[in-house]
Amino acid sequence: MSGSSKSFQSRLDWEAVRELKERALPQPVDALNLVTFSDEVSYRWYGILLAPRLLLLGVRPVWVATHEQCLLGDKYADEIVIIQYPNHRVLLDAVTGWYYGLVNRFRERGVQRFEFSLTERCLLETDLKRQSIFLVAHFNAREREEETSLPAIRQIVETDARRLVYASREVGTLAVFRPLLPSDPNPARYRQTAVFSIPDIESINDIPDDKLIGRLREMTKDLSLQLYRRLTNLEAMPWSKRRLDKPA
Repeated sequence: MSGSSKSFQSRLDWEAVRELKERALPQPVDALNLVTFSDEVSYRWYGILLAPRLLLLGVRPVWVATHEQCLLGDKYADEIVIIQYPNHRVLLDAVTGWYYGLVNRFRERGVQRFEFSLTERCLLETDLKRQSIFLVAHFNAREREEETSLPAIRQIVETDARRLVYASREVGTLAVFRPLLPSDPNPARYRQTAVFSIPDIESINDIPDDKLIGRLREMTKDLSLQLYRRLTNLEAMPWSKRRLDKPA
């Protein structure tokens, strides 16, 4: 475990928390969690213990997906978790409260590396919860091209088979810990995310080829392309037989 619940609370910079609370961010806000596990079972228990309290606060899960394959760049995370909060103040109240202090030990035991963004949702389609396989583009736009990068990427990638079903861009980070540990919500390397559904993974035309990937790289400053599979509620249970295949 990378820390204790006491160390987590004691490392909060309360002035930074107050400053973040006072910021005017979009409402609602999507929390983008990119998680690399050290103990997946512990992380699952963390989710189960925290979920009822978050639901009472109006927090709703949007999408959970597990990594399948790298197309460009190294493996970014074992799992993507997108959670919608009514606003960022609800999130801050949740993670700084006494109850989170109790369950956080499961998260710290379960997480090896954690990147986090407060994001503004640009698009959400129902296929996000209907399809199983997704192409995820994590990217940083070139200077002065943040508004145009997503439409350009969509034009390159989208076909009848590949459809943009979710997109968001960073509006804030959770930089409220001193010092910042790997298991804390570290700032994400990429400010924008685009998720494309792929209904037929067996078709070679559904997977971007080198030429298409080259065009995407030309359109962005930094780019990671990964395949993810939507995680079902049953698979996300601690007692699920599905587990990550860890390299020897």
